[in-house]
Amino acid sequence: QDAVDDGIELVVGALCSGASMGANAILSSYGIPHISPTSSAPGLSDSSAYPGFFRVIASDGMDGEALAALVRGSNSSSPAVLYDSDTSFLANIAEIFVEDYEDGGGSICAELGVAYGETDLSDEAQILTDDSCDSVVMVTYADTAGSMLTELDDDGWSGEMFTSGDVAYEIEANMNDPSDADGSFSSRY
Repeated sequence: QDAVDDGIELVVGALCSGASMGANAILSSYGIPHISPTSSAPGLSDSSAYPGFFRVIASDGMDGEALAALVRGSNSSSPAVLYDSDTSFLANIAEIFVEDYEDGGGSICAELGVAYGETDLSDEAQILTDDSCDSVVMVTYADTAGSMLTELDDDGWSGEMFTSGDVAYEIEANMNDPSDADGSFSSRY
């Protein structure tokens, strides 16, 4: 409101999605455009919900779409999605993956939300086996994805494994045996 009262005509910022969403409620009502260099929430792409908002970084939603395209182009027909349910941007990516994959005619075997930093994934790995999932898409941080790959290898699971590109760079440091990631695929939008 101070920026509006001072007669500002353009705002560069805020530096996170939540703050940009809040600022837009005030700025857009006065017709003041704003640009964020770091706000990546998919919802900010909705110009009717966030009029006058512009970003210079890609939407997190593109990662979900890239993962869906990667899975569609694979031998997988029944993927599970493992996602960090405590981190909104990861949960958003997982949601967009599911929507895009299902819109393309696919069906999801299981949706497994886990707490941030969860490393005991024996129950989730068992669900993949019990539900006959043929692949898993991990929309998590590297520690959780590394633990999942280790658990799946220990269980002798042979399905395909997918992660986002950011996780692929860090996953080896989060595994007992880096060869557990052999054959996994990573997306990068």
